[in-house]
Amino acid sequence: MFHKTRWMLALAIGALSTAVLAGGDDYDPANDKDREGPVYFGFVRDANGAAVPGATVTLTSTNGQTATLNSNAVGLYRTHINADTRADTVTVSCAKDGYKQTRVQRRPSVAVAAMVETNCFLQRS
Repeated sequence: MFHKTRWMLALAIGALSTAVLAGGDDYDPANDKDREGPVYFGFVRDANGAAVPGATVTLTSTNGQTATLNSNAVGLYRTHINADTRADTVTVSCAKDGYKQTRVQRRPSVAVAAMVETNCFLQRS
């Protein structure tokens, strides 16, 4: 019985953990001002998976809207463009001196439609 209970507890924790965002992102939709639109967030990492702090992250929509910001100490970025911008029209790019962008990985959101996770990967040049 003890093993079955332990297994069920592990399964429940695993199910709950899939709803948690990468890096413990603390976004709360209730904190948004004036319905700013989808939240774009993610990490900038190097080829070994280490954080790249201070990378310039640029979000560009096909309607001409842009947002530019820097990744924080753990490589995390988070921003909005505006409420009128559809998430599927936005591309993300990252740059930092001494690095080149190798790929961008967009992860589909299953828990919250107002959140778009896109991770950038850079390699030392």
